[in-house]
Amino acid sequence: MDSERASHLVLHGRRGVTARLESGVLVVQDRRVRRRIPITVIERVDVRGRRGRVLAVVLLREEGTELAATELVQCRSAPAVDAMAAALRTELSVRDAVERRSGGTSQVTVEELDRPRRRKTPRLRTVAIVLYLLVLAWLVAVVVFEPGLRTATSAGFALLYWVLSPGLAGLSYAVAPAVWEMTEGPWRLRARGITVTGQLIRTYHSGGVNYVYAFTDTHGEERTCDSPDGGLSQVEIVYDPDQPSFSEVRSAIRGNLIFGLVLFLILVVPLTVGTVVLGFLGLDELAELVATVGLRPPIG
Repeated sequence: MDSERASHLVLHGRRGVTARLESGVLVVQDRRVRRRIPITVIERVDVRGRRGRVLAVVLLREEGTELAATELVQCRSAPAVDAMAAALRTELSVRDAVERRSGGTSQVTVEELDRPRRRKTPRLRTVAIVLYLLVLAWLVAVVVFEPGLRTATSAGFALLYWVLSPGLAGLSYAVAPAVWEMTEGPWRLRARGITVTGQLIRTYHSGGVNYVYAFTDTHGEERTCDSPDGGLSQVEIVYDPDQPSFSEVRSAIRGNLIFGLVLFLILVVPLTVGTVVLGFLGLDELAELVATVGLRPPIG
């Protein structure tokens, strides 16, 4: 694969990240920044992850620094990662034959991108809010102006369901992502994590004692694990091979997972079920009211 052909390769990663070769420069771009990495500052290219879906570009180490910077691009396609890695390695072999390696992270240029402005067009959410407020106003009018006690009582229950259901939905929407993050991380480490030993290098206080452990991953890179758990001079550390910066003390993973699952069962599940039940009850009462008094309740 020659340089011109390799320059047409584009690797689409997760979270909107792309990597492409442009005239001897690796361009890595996400939604916020664009990084231009000259081939001359790349030390090596690795394919990592359990299924080979992570492209790791290790840069040359700057003088006076202990660790080499690594650019990671996670992708859903292992063949795409292999193709980009092969193209970069071809570029590196050409570079080594004609020029000397030089520089490091200081040669990487970072450009902040302007976020495109969102068009101010009506959305489904806006339409839903307007419809919700119209139904709410209609229910209030039925409760206030309908002379029949039975109809007013039915409207009162419908109004109660109509108010509580969105509140529970909003609470569930706010709680679920946090609980998911607390549960997904330990689950991921238990399912595919790699265990290594870590050495305690320092402690600090931040609402409690935190421990910082240093460990070396399977690719020989020095990393750190910051955790409120631990305390011993040497512990076992589990890290995600697809995202080596994500790690945890092994003894804490099981407890964190159980805690997240318990929160999911006592918070997310009841809130979600309550939202669905109240929503159906409200719609049932609303349908009966429409059949009884119509869409225009008597006023006065």
